[in-house]
Amino acid sequence: MEPPPDQPPPLPPHDPQTLAYQQPGAMRPADPSSGGRRFLRLFLIGAIGGAAVSAAAWIGGWEAINGNAGFLLFIVPGIKLAAGIPLLCFRKWRGLGAGLMVSIALGFLIFFGTCMTHLKI
Repeated sequence: MEPPPDQPPPLPPHDPQTLAYQQPGAMRPADPSSGGRRFLRLFLIGAIGGAAVSAAAWIGGWEAINGNAGFLLFIVPGIKLAAGIPLLCFRKWRGLGAGLMVSIALGFLIFFGTCMTHLKI
């Protein structure tokens, strides 16, 4: 027997346990009292440490870059990228990953700065 055309079809019976993927409260938010300071500390470690590695590579190894070590232009940012992206996926290490990502930009600034200082006009 078909329902009249002005009524929607009947819905299936409702079972509340069908889609219980996670219990309430299983995913608690991070502790706000120490989370910000830890993130900032890890961020600064990643940014300053990554910038120091870039400074050592670009300023200290400028003659090697002019020689056969041009692959450093791809290796240094590539290692930072390969380390930073997985760290961004873990909540406790997200600050370090973000600092490494920022250090890539700082490294490019250091690289272009050393290019300008070695430019002979």
